[in-house]
Amino acid sequence: MAENEVDTLKKLAENVDNLMDLCDKLKAERDAALNRVGEIAADLANANVEIATLKQKNRTLQSMQLGDVSVLAAKQNKAQLSKLVREIDKCIALLNT
Repeated sequence: MAENEVDTLKKLAENVDNLMDLCDKLKAERDAALNRVGEIAADLANANVEIATLKQKNRTLQSMQLGDVSVLAAKQNKAQLSKLVREIDKCIALLNT
């Protein structure tokens, strides 16, 4: 019986050692995972900042584009108005003759 108990105790000690090794490995994996989570969180924060910057640039470009459209429309309106003034001048000239 004593030999049986010694074998059982040896197996128990072996199992405890295995569990301690496994525990150490799992702690190392957990630490690595937590570090990776921190890196990913930092990347996400940087991406959010970049998104905000790009949104602002997009709004600026859109407002500039609207300004360009209104300048183009103003030029077209001015050209059309000049054409109408010439037509009116022709009509007045015909009336005076």
